[in-house]
Amino acid sequence: SWVTLKEQGKIAFEQGDYAKAIKKYSLALQPNRNCPASERQIILSNMVAARLQLGGLTQAEAAVENAKQVSEAIFGFLQAV
Repeated sequence: SWVTLKEQGKIAFEQGDYAKAIKKYSLALQPNRNCPASERQIILSNMVAARLQLGGLTQAEAAVENAKQVSEAIFGFLQAV
């Protein structure tokens, strides 16, 4: 579930495994996970924080772009349903 993946991402972040945290957060955001909008925003913020730890501003900008793509994909999925 998205809750489990979010928690796994949090644990990975706390352990300093930022790449794993990003992967878990990304999986939690997949449209079929039915993550609520309010939680998506939190997870996206967590992804930005992990990317900042990995590579500073460049990685954070990549996270913002990824967030846009995820939002567009979810919007497209919801329109198709």
